[in-house]
This record gives sequence, C-alpha cells and structure tokens, in this order.
Amino acid sequence: MARASDNLIGVSHNQFVIRHADTAAITRAVSGKVARARAYPDLNLVIVRTDTFEQLLPLQEALSRQFPTAKFQLPVRYFARKLK
Repeated sequence: MARASDNLIGVSHNQFVIRHADTAAITRAVSGKVARARAYPDLNLVIVRTDTFEQLLPLQEALSRQFPTAKFQLPVRYFARKLK
C-alpha cells in the first residue's frame, strides 16, 4: 500500500488493532468469522488477523457497528523509497 500524504510504500500483515475495554466481547464477535483474535485484557487491546488484506475492511466495518466506541488501528510498516 502507498501512504497518500508522502507516497511511502507500506506493508501490512493483514491485521488490525482494536482498543476496547471488553476484549472478551470483541474476541467472541470475531470467532467464527474470517479472522483470528488475540486478546490482551490488561491493555484493553485485541489484535485481529485475517487471511487476506481485502478481508480487513468488511470485518472492521462490521465490528465498528457492533462496538461503536472501539478504536481501530491498522499497523503498517512504511519504507522510504530511494530514487535512483
């Protein structure tokens, strides 16, 4: 993926982070879907991983409707392109 603000190229590992106090409810909501969840209750954090990047957005949209106060983040590692 490319970041629009500066055209840096980034790599995603088909995962996003959800910050929400009820990590057990998030984990239950993810189970049975196209994803796997790993909860860190002491941090109010759940890491959700899908098989493909295309599955992230529909899953995030569904979870955000179910948990409107949750905060979602997509961790991406960006690399500066070197011009030759």
